Amino acid sequence: AQAGLAFCALRDNALAQAEAGFTGILAARPDDPAAVEGLGHVRYRQGRTDDARALFTRALALDPGNPEIRGMLDRLHDVPPAAANASTAD
Repeated sequence: AQAGLAFCALRDNALAQAEAGFTGILAARPDDPAAVEGLGHVRYRQGRTDDARALFTRALALDPGNPEIRGMLDRLHDVPPAAANASTAD
C-alpha cells in the first residue's frame, strides 16, 4: 500500500511525498526493487541524474527483466555525469 501511495504521489509530481514514501519502504526493505526504481524516478525529476542513474542501475540488478528500468537507463546514457557539467570558474 505504501508503494502505491508513493507512486501516486510521483504521478502527481508531489516529489517530497513520493520521496518520503520510497525512502520509508527502503528503510524497512532496502532491496525492494520497486522502491529503488521509484526513488530513481524522483531523483530524475529533481534533476539529480547521477543519483537517478545509480538507483536505476541498482533497481535493474534487483529486477533484471524490468523494461521500464532499462528504458530509464537508456535515457540517462547520453546524459553526462553532473561533475562534467560543473563549472570550475571561481
